[in-house]
Amino acid sequence: MSDRRNPFQSVIDAQFQSRWDSGEALRTLLDDFFDVHVRSGLIPSATVAEIAGFSSHQDGPIAFKLQRNFGRVNRGVSSRIHPNPAYTIPFKDGMPCFCCGDVIAYQWPGERGFQINPGRPLIVLPNISPIFLPHFTLVSPAHDPQMMDLHTMIACAHLIPGGWVIQNGPDAGATNPWHYHLQVFFEPDLPIQNCPAFPLSSTVDQLDHPALILKITNPDIAIQVAADYLKLGDTRRLNILVRVIDDECHTYLILRDTRFRTALYRSGQPGYAESAGIISASSELIYAQWMAEGCQRYCELMSDIRPRDEETEVFKSTRVRSF
Repeated sequence: MSDRRNPFQSVIDAQFQSRWDSGEALRTLLDDFFDVHVRSGLIPSATVAEIAGFSSHQDGPIAFKLQRNFGRVNRGVSSRIHPNPAYTIPFKDGMPCFCCGDVIAYQWPGERGFQINPGRPLIVLPNISPIFLPHFTLVSPAHDPQMMDLHTMIACAHLIPGGWVIQNGPDAGATNPWHYHLQVFFEPDLPIQNCPAFPLSSTVDQLDHPALILKITNPDIAIQVAADYLKLGDTRRLNILVRVIDDECHTYLILRDTRFRTALYRSGQPGYAESAGIISASSELIYAQWMAEGCQRYCELMSDIRPRDEETEVFKSTRVRSF
């Protein structure tokens, strides 16, 4: 029986937890940790081979990378759906939350994790429907909602220099907004990094991109801009990407609003990956559509999620420019 004080007790891998507690570098630990789950078959080798290749597309400043990733359509679904867990809160259509420890132990008995504490406790798990290699999900031991928390993201990014720490806001690409979680991966060349930018202030740049994306290298200002944007109203959402390079913290804020939704994806989508320039095609038909339409389709997708209301423009021209 699980210890209800720690619903991840049966998921924790003692060997990896000991390696982390002894001070081993997190990047080394994560590489080994992901490989263990590939070798075990939890992350199928066919999936790994499928997503390893990207085709690159560019038209002027707009660029994206396309991959076949047919397993993504089934993410969060297991053949072992727990019948009625009393210890967790159902998150969708009565299905138990797939980020809760007892549910993970039941649905994916081969999945393991270990705990870190970058300002708040988080369980490191392999992302079993990865976009990148390797790819991880960091989840709260408690069933807390998906709150945007840049403090924790920045602390995580300092633990793994060069790695990306990301978070999707509720109704902005988060598959499970009912349970707090982050993602971590190590893609060295995201298209978003190479996008031209122009200054809004001495510390904030706006990318020349069909979505509304701010790049901020001062972490305190990034925290304040994110908080101020969310205060504009209940419809405001964010996708956040954070990376530490040579001790400098790079934060990308994708400003979203639920009043502006894409017609190309389901409600609330896309999330951080698409905004950063990574498109995962979930079928051969969708892959062919992206190959045929290329950057035009990408621009339409990103334009559809861009807030175009006057209040957002005022926020940019007054509040953001004040930093």
